[in-house]
Amino acid sequence: MLAFQHARRPAGEPSGEAQVTIEIPSPDWANEEIADALKVQPLTGAEIVAASLTGDWKDEVTESGTEWVERTRRERHVKRRQ
Repeated sequence: MLAFQHARRPAGEPSGEAQVTIEIPSPDWANEEIADALKVQPLTGAEIVAASLTGDWKDEVTESGTEWVERTRRERHVKRRQ
């Protein structure tokens, strides 16, 4: 059975999009085995915190939610007037 909970970018690698490839080790797997291996098993809030999976976006976000909404509204307003 394949178990995949989360992946971390290697130290020193820049942030951004990443492509993850899952290779099936044996072409003899039955469809049921493949489906079982690819099932998503959600974590509880406690499990997320225990695995240190919080705060990954803290360095990416430069504005608050309110600032984002206001900026987006302004941009749409300007776009409509053009």
